[in-house]
Amino acid sequence: MHKIVEFVAEKINQNHHLISDFLAKKSANLENTLYNSLDIRYSGFKIAVVDTNCFPAGFNNLNANDTNQALKQIFSFFQNKFPNTIPNQIIIIPENHTRNLKYLENILVLKNLLENFAEVKIGSINPELKEITSLKINDKLSIELLPLQLVNNKITTIDGFQAQVVILNNDLSDSLPSILKNTITPIFPDPKLGWYQRRKSKHFAIYNQIISELCQLIDLDPWLISTYFSKCENLDFKKQQNIELLADEVEKIISQTQKKYQQYQIDDEPYVFIKADNGTYGMAVWSVKSASEVLSINKKERNKMNITKGSNINHQVIIQEGIKTIDKIFDKSCEPLIYMINSKVIANILRANGNRDNIENLNSLGAEFFNLNDQKNLENFIASNSIANSKNFFITYELLARIASIASALENFHNNNN
Repeated sequence: MHKIVEFVAEKINQNHHLISDFLAKKSANLENTLYNSLDIRYSGFKIAVVDTNCFPAGFNNLNANDTNQALKQIFSFFQNKFPNTIPNQIIIIPENHTRNLKYLENILVLKNLLENFAEVKIGSINPELKEITSLKINDKLSIELLPLQLVNNKITTIDGFQAQVVILNNDLSDSLPSILKNTITPIFPDPKLGWYQRRKSKHFAIYNQIISELCQLIDLDPWLISTYFSKCENLDFKKQQNIELLADEVEKIISQTQKKYQQYQIDDEPYVFIKADNGTYGMAVWSVKSASEVLSINKKERNKMNITKGSNINHQVIIQEGIKTIDKIFDKSCEPLIYMINSKVIANILRANGNRDNIENLNSLGAEFFNLNDQKNLENFIASNSIANSKNFFITYELLARIASIASALENFHNNNN
């Protein structure tokens, strides 16, 4: 089982029509999310999505071919939403605190894409921003950030530009601002997918259910393309409240994983990632190999796990089976990062980190990005990992990404119908 991608790809090829019909039925009557990015981990003996982002950054890592695909899918998305008239006045809402220059590049790429068919402004919901502000990216590039207001319940910039559509690139970790709650302006993705209420555990419950149903159809063990997980609530890492309950959940996931390792004769030590259930930016992530590690948590780990983005206190976590990455590029551990627009894959990126080993979270200081649509990167990836047929990887990535995008669309459906 050490070349699971080839095995899964063979299943996909053998059952292509069956899988297509299954996914079509699963996504029927669902609205595609505007965009997603998916983190995938591949250990050789299993491959799975380990994180799904509904407000992805990183569009600055697209190349020219990816950009063409992105434009095609954005246009298709809007044609489906607005069959009579494509919106030609769009406001992008970025994260509130935008000191990260790479993030600003990402916003500029989105703006440039949308400017192929619309006039585009960048508007801020940051209550501290009171006037039009220019943010410098480099000597040649900058973006203009405009405070937003409601005019006749429509989202409008401070200088009077009224959006026909808003593109949200802010994951709403803190709350749902009243300007987004009270507007009649269409917003994509739906603000209800924001981290103020979204939970990873809910997403992966849906994802694993779809995986389970699919695997029953194509005779595949769902564990090979998914992860065991559980959740733990009412935690206080600073006061070590309910740490024993967390340790129990860690033990359960490690025990479940160990049984699978024995079944497939995998000579390795199971571990888990403990993550903030509504976390983002790679914050509040901790890998452990035993319940005893949790019980003996030190001050450094307590502080790390206590705070999520926006200095919010972390009270709930997902305990997710860890998957070591065997992927390498330019001698660095890496993991696939798949970008989707309109539920279609538009880019295959690798996140690498020379400061981290193959067990750790790579979404941390030192992360680099390599586009697999660039020939030099693809050739190194193939050579570094002794890949016989790279197409097997791409069709496997695509299937897993498609399932994750359906899961996020189902999340949104439940948000709006419960």
